[in-house]
Amino acid sequence: MLERILFPICQSFNPDLVLVSAGFDSARGDPLGGMSVDPEGYAYILSRLRTLAKGRILIALEGGYNLNSISISAEACIRQLLHEQLPYNVSRLKLSIH
Repeated sequence: MLERILFPICQSFNPDLVLVSAGFDSARGDPLGGMSVDPEGYAYILSRLRTLAKGRILIALEGGYNLNSISISAEACIRQLLHEQLPYNVSRLKLSIH
């Protein structure tokens, strides 16, 4: 869905700036979202968004209900913006519901 629908629509707008409301409610381990997106998934989405607006992105942290999931997912996004690798394999981390 991201590649076939969302990104073509985003590209058609040809934005000057991309604003991201970085809510991690859909993160693996979040008790309410139930979507199970892992930190690598968020980093991938952000890598695709970086192809828009000549890479000009503003990210605002706005939600999520599992502090561990939020922390690891936000780190993955920040490292993506800085062109850094994660120092661990995030897919293997346990992100349990607290």
